[in-house]
Amino acid sequence: MITIASMGIDPGGTTGLALVVCEKRATLKESLATATGLSAIEVMGDWQHQAEAIGGMMVQFRDKSYLEGRSSMICIENFVLRRRQEGGATGNLTSIWVAAGAWGYYRAKRADGDGHEPEVAFPMPSQAKSFATDERLKMWGCYVTGAHKRDAMRHAILGVNELLG
Repeated sequence: MITIASMGIDPGGTTGLALVVCEKRATLKESLATATGLSAIEVMGDWQHQAEAIGGMMVQFRDKSYLEGRSSMICIENFVLRRRQEGGATGNLTSIWVAAGAWGYYRAKRADGDGHEPEVAFPMPSQAKSFATDERLKMWGCYVTGAHKRDAMRHAILGVNELLG
């Protein structure tokens, strides 16, 4: 059976990171039912600390996926600059700094075009929340406590769905 792996990242002041490892089956529900690796954590600290920690985890994910012959994907939540109701842009760009720093770290440590890189996607928050609702997460056995971890899990599941084709 083919094994697939997806890492989901929800960057921010506290970053959620989730991992799903499962067998490739005909449907998402069937695939998620085979999950042997299903985990979610929160990474805290300033944006530089988070970026380095997450970038390192991305490198480990890539290397392990390659060594174990998995199809893999990394889904990093995209960022939308929202306006305050009073007008003017919000000043909090931490999500961008964390995501860009982690991506830069990962790219600096990559295997330089050896063909073993995971697919990478930058889905919008609404894509993940509308696809992997709380009800669906519960039905799939993927519901985790903690908003950041849960949002990262949503992105990881989007990656699994993409790998299924």
